[in-house]
Amino acid sequence: MDLLKYSVSYRDLSCALSQNDVDSVNGWLSDNIIQFFGELLEKNFKMTNSTSNIHFLHPIASNYLRIDSKAVLDYFTFAENDWILCPIHDSNDYHPQGSHWSLLVISVDLKISFYLDSRLPTQIMNFISDSGLHPSLKWSQDDSKVYIAVRLSDVENPTLQIGNKSISFRTTGVGASGLGEYSFSLDLFSSVDGERERQMRRAEEMAREQYEEFFKFLTNPLVLYLLVYNIFQWAGFIYVFGILVRGWWVEGDDVKSKAFDLVADRLIILQLAAFLEIAHVLLKWVKGKVLPTIIQASKLIILSMPMLQESRRFSIEMPNIANFAFDFPTFLHVYILLMLPAFFIQMQRMYQQRRRKYMPGLAAKLARRRRALEQTKRQALH
Repeated sequence: MDLLKYSVSYRDLSCALSQNDVDSVNGWLSDNIIQFFGELLEKNFKMTNSTSNIHFLHPIASNYLRIDSKAVLDYFTFAENDWILCPIHDSNDYHPQGSHWSLLVISVDLKISFYLDSRLPTQIMNFISDSGLHPSLKWSQDDSKVYIAVRLSDVENPTLQIGNKSISFRTTGVGASGLGEYSFSLDLFSSVDGERERQMRRAEEMAREQYEEFFKFLTNPLVLYLLVYNIFQWAGFIYVFGILVRGWWVEGDDVKSKAFDLVADRLIILQLAAFLEIAHVLLKWVKGKVLPTIIQASKLIILSMPMLQESRRFSIEMPNIANFAFDFPTFLHVYILLMLPAFFIQMQRMYQQRRRKYMPGLAAKLARRRRALEQTKRQALH
């Protein structure tokens, strides 16, 4: 098509093409080219559709919509228009210097808009041929991924179908048109990579499932018992500690001679209840091993050492029939010394268990790093 002759035949248009405009078509679209065909479309549409009013914004005029000024924006009135065509370039200011143009199609009566871009898929024809309800969408993408946010509330029975080059969605919910069945379908620019596909559930559904799991966890009788048990132990020892601190604050060092009498009844109950931790492990109510739990409960040994040293209880003195002597306080001292490395091993094991539980990503990352280091060492040896 000879664009210059075509332009001359439509001299009633405000835009006329120059030779430079025609020469630039093979490289990019100039403002005049866009304005010429926009006015041509507007004229032909008015000739064939007398009941509808379409308005095509001049590229320069559409650029001024970027200016955040009430005086400028009030100048644009589109109340009498049915359709508005607004060309947009990829520049960040109002000067027409963008390298890529796209088109924003706005329907004033339907209160909807379509963003048409040669680099993005569009579904305007599907919408025109479909009279159903469509939700508000937010679209974003990069070189390898497409992100779609659907704005609906009170969603029920959502259905998402991912085809080779299309995405279809249908659900019942509350959107801009009230309660109803909303749907949309999008044609993708290229095929979906099935091996890298990731399906994410809706945030509301995930939150609801997490709440239900947490509620079931709290209403478990065993969980309630363990919660009450730990609160009882924690509050009891805090109370004992408070009594001792108060006695020391009021009476000073004189309280040492009667400290045990002040808290004896409460402390005996708490220490006896502490031995229930061994029963919890034996009954498998909590995760753990019996021996570490016994070690944790054996802190009473340190407190009982002076009394055992004086009374010689549980010790075997010479002479006797078996000709065997056993000094129980000495055994306890050796046991306490062995507890020092055992305590370090136990704390390290507990730390690793908590890291695997609460930081699985970090544990996997460290495991991959260890495997990479081992592989590097093997390659260096070979």
